Amino acid sequence: MTDPDLKNAILRLTDILAKQQETLERLQNQ
Repeated sequence: MTDPDLKNAILRLTDILAKQQETLERLQNQ
């Protein structure tokens, strides 16, 4: 499980999820 491509994909997914969570919270706080 040390495939760099896999690691990059997971990092990208985590980043996207974090951004989505931020957007959701921002929308709820309006």
